[in-house]
Amino acid sequence: MHLFEIAAAETIPLRERSLSRFALLGADELFLTGTGARIVAVVGLDGQGLGRPRERPITTRLRKASADFQLHRGTAPS
Repeated sequence: MHLFEIAAAETIPLRERSLSRFALLGADELFLTGTGARIVAVVGLDGQGLGRPRERPITTRLRKASADFQLHRGTAPS
């Protein structure tokens, strides 16, 4: 299952796009994803914190949903 499918199942709107540094610094929440890293919260950029410290509700939900999928289906989302 693809991360976009997991997000849709969790009713989380998800977009992939290029963002300017200004847009990144203004974000409430950002995450990176990849085969080895899975889903990782971005907590800062160039030494400046992003969003609210320790509050990453969307990243947390996606990480949990992805882990649940992997546990029940035996494979990670692509």
